[in-house]
Amino acid sequence: MKRVRNGQSVDSAALFAQLICDRADRLLTAGNDPNHLLGRPNGYTSKASFTDSRIKASSIKDTSSGSVDRGGSVEVYPDQAGAAARKKYIDDTMKAAPILGTEYSYVDRRSCYGYRSSSPPTRPRSTR
Repeated sequence: MKRVRNGQSVDSAALFAQLICDRADRLLTAGNDPNHLLGRPNGYTSKASFTDSRIKASSIKDTSSGSVDRGGSVEVYPDQAGAAARKKYIDDTMKAAPILGTEYSYVDRRSCYGYRSSSPPTRPRSTR
């Protein structure tokens, strides 16, 4: 979702990612979204990944730009139900396949926040 800020269009997911962590790494597009959910029915309207400097570089498996291993992601949905459904899907997947690791997820209004397992399990300031 695009919003206007200081006369410029700003993507909501990128803005949220900047608010909760060090920096937004990558704003996803329909062309580079690994989940193929951006702009699709029941998918998110925007998504950004972010880096968390508290994560040790040695623990990052996927070091590519935009990897959620570097911190996490923010997904913005058309409504709160979409964000809640995504959170449930992530939680159920991680519970069913513990080999994938741990991911902390939160829903705040229309956004689903996902954090890599080595991030402290505290809710970021923008979702409190």
